[in-house]
Amino acid sequence: MTKIDGANFWLAPQQTINMLHTISKNPILTPSAELMLTALMPTTKNSIEEKLEITTRTFQRNPDSYKVYKQITFLALNNQIDNAVKLLQQAARAYPDKLPRYIQMLETIPDAEIKPLLKEAEGLINRQSNS
Repeated sequence: MTKIDGANFWLAPQQTINMLHTISKNPILTPSAELMLTALMPTTKNSIEEKLEITTRTFQRNPDSYKVYKQITFLALNNQIDNAVKLLQQAARAYPDKLPRYIQMLETIPDAEIKPLLKEAEGLINRQSNS
């Protein structure tokens, strides 16, 4: 009998993402695995088409502010800025209290594709303040 060290149960973020991709191939577990993937996927351009597919499915199953703002970011990173801005405008009306935190998150992303989105989000905040 081998004693299992508790540290062996911890996985690095990418290992967790890889494991969830494997789990998501099981149709019964797909919704749960993709929900966790949505939360864990970094907001980078790597595998952006796949990220968009996953976040689209998770948002359609169970929409919330976190998923919609993540989808907006992925759309922008995939050079779909018009779609990203349109969805941002809708999200700002549906989840106005989440917009300031979203702007803070956008400010941490160095990609040029994010700049027009950030400008639009800041403009939305200014318009909300003036209303």
